[in-house]
Amino acid sequence: QSLVTDTESYYQRLHDVVYVASPYTHESYILRDLRAQAAIKYAAKLCKEGVICFCPIGHSHPFEPYRVPQDFEFWKRFNQPFLDLCTEMHVLMLWGWEESKGLAYEIENFQGASKKISYVDPDAKQL
Repeated sequence: QSLVTDTESYYQRLHDVVYVASPYTHESYILRDLRAQAAIKYAAKLCKEGVICFCPIGHSHPFEPYRVPQDFEFWKRFNQPFLDLCTEMHVLMLWGWEESKGLAYEIENFQGASKKISYVDPDAKQL
């Protein structure tokens, strides 16, 4: 759709932004990479559907070779503005999601703001 002919719809979509939440931190690089690839794949699916989204893992995983800290406490400061901005959260229930401190914080943040949270089951072909 053209921005010129559909301005109202365009601006409404700008206000509906999905935060793609998933576990990440683990001692195994292989598991971190698998988690990142699953999050990126899901975010790409949303983009193809026209959904505006932010995927913090997709954004930050490529920084790993540059020795940027990988722990949640470091990334919390970077992710908070996006948690505030986004209107909906999709939680990817990847292996270890229930134990993730970062993911727990993100969910609690959205719950505290009474924002919509959806849970995405990777075994249900949603990814």
